[in-house]
Amino acid sequence: MVLNIALAEEIGNPNFFIGRQKEMAFFRDWAQGTLDLVSKSQALLSRRKKGKTALVQRLFNILYSQNHPQINHGSSGKVC
Repeated sequence: MVLNIALAEEIGNPNFFIGRQKEMAFFRDWAQGTLDLVSKSQALLSRRKKGKTALVQRLFNILYSQNHPQINHGSSGKVC
């Protein structure tokens, strides 16, 4: 899969994002569950500088790459 970078990642070079396979698998399954309306809200809690933002940015870019252009932007219902 080619990763489209729709949201610039704070980590810089996407190749620097390593590890976190377990967490990414959880959130990918969670995102899939949102389509079936079975996933509940999740919160990322951790100390500062532990990679919460990088994880969410990477998850967004993965989902964007998989679903582009079917991502709904805002309440207007426009599809980009």
